[in-house]
Amino acid sequence: MVNREFANLVCETIPEIQHFNREEDMGIEGLRRAKESYHPDVLLMKYFAKEK
Repeated sequence: MVNREFANLVCETIPEIQHFNREEDMGIEGLRRAKESYHPDVLLMKYFAKEK
């Protein structure tokens, strides 16, 4: 509920914002399910680079 109300407040205050980045779910299954329940428009794959 907190996330939904925050998003509503931001959208009302700054209507040009179209997307929120909810950051990494750290592989925690419950957090992943909760974030997917927001019905995201885009899911981005994360990659890591290592310097040789």
